[in-house]
Amino acid sequence: MTNLPPPRPPSTDTHDLKVARAEAKAAKARAKALRPWYRKKRVLIPLVIMGLALLNGVFSGTLPEGGSDTKETSGSDITTTTLPKTTTTVELPPSWDSLLPAGTTSPAVVAAACEDVSDVAAGFAKTVDERLKTTLKIRASDSYAASDFVDEYDWEDINHESVLRTEIRGVTDPVLAGALKPQVANEAQFVGFLDSVVEGCDIKVDLEQVIDSSQSLDLWLSDVRTRARNRPWFPRDFETWYDDSNLAWRWAQKGEFNCSYGDRCQAIFVVSKDGCASGLYAKINILDASGVVVDFSNDLLSGIRPGDVAKMQFEFFTSGSASTRLEELSCY
Repeated sequence: MTNLPPPRPPSTDTHDLKVARAEAKAAKARAKALRPWYRKKRVLIPLVIMGLALLNGVFSGTLPEGGSDTKETSGSDITTTTLPKTTTTVELPPSWDSLLPAGTTSPAVVAAACEDVSDVAAGFAKTVDERLKTTLKIRASDSYAASDFVDEYDWEDINHESVLRTEIRGVTDPVLAGALKPQVANEAQFVGFLDSVVEGCDIKVDLEQVIDSSQSLDLWLSDVRTRARNRPWFPRDFETWYDDSNLAWRWAQKGEFNCSYGDRCQAIFVVSKDGCASGLYAKINILDASGVVVDFSNDLLSGIRPGDVAKMQFEFFTSGSASTRLEELSCY
C-alpha cells in the first residue's frame, strides 16, 4: 500500500481553469525563448535556402551570384575565352602588263599609244598657248572688259586641265582594252597603263609643261568669271547718284550733244536699274569762274524703262557761266 493521497478531482472552478491555462501558455513561451539558436525558424529557413542553392551549384557547375566556392581550383581548371584576332588584307589588283596574253609584250602595247598621245599633248599645248595670249588683252581689274570677254569667247568656262587628261585617256584606254581582250581592265590598270605610256614614250616633261600651262589658264579664267559677275549694273564710265542707287549718270562729252541755240548748254546721260515709270527729273546749277551759283536749268522726261539710257539736256543764257553742277536727279 501507498501512503500517497488520492488524486484531487478536477476543479470545476472557472477561476482555477483560467489560471492553469495562463501558466501553461507562459511555460510554452519560456521554452520557445530558451531554444538553441540553430533551432529557431529565422535561422533554419535561410540555411535551407542556401543549402538548396549550393546543391544546385554543385550539379550545374555554377555558383549562385554572390556565392563562393571553397574548393581550391588549379590553373588547369580555369577556362578562359579568347576572341580570335581578325586582320583585313587588301589585295592589290594585278598590274596591266601581267594580264597581257601570251606573245604580247608590254613595250609593244606602250609603243602603240605613243604617237597619238604625243599628238594630243602637242595640239593641246598650242591651243592653251593661243588662249593665254588672248587673255592679255584684258585689263586685270576691269570688270567690264571681263564681262565682254565672257560674252565673246565660248571657252571661258572650260577646265582645260580636265579636258587634256580626258583626251589623253581617250587614246590610252582603247589601246589597253584592245590588248587585253577578252579580259577587261579596271580603273587602276588603265591609270597604270597611262603612267607607263608617259614614261615609255618619253613625253613626261612636255606633258607636265602643258598641264602647268592649262592650270595657269584655268586659274586666270576663274578670276575673269568672278570679275564679270561683279560688274556694276550700269554702263562703263557711269556712277551711281548719291541720293538714289537706282540711278546712275555721267556728263555728256563734246560731240554727244548740240545746243538748240547759242553755245550755252550741257547734257547728261542717265540710266535707271528699275526704271522710272512716272518720270525722270534733273536739275543743274550754273557757276561763274569763282564757283558762285548764278543760275540753274532743268529737264524732265516722261519716264524710262529699266536699263534704258536717257539723255537730258539743259539750256541757259547766263553770261559769265564757267561750269555746271548736277544738283538733283530723281524718279517721280
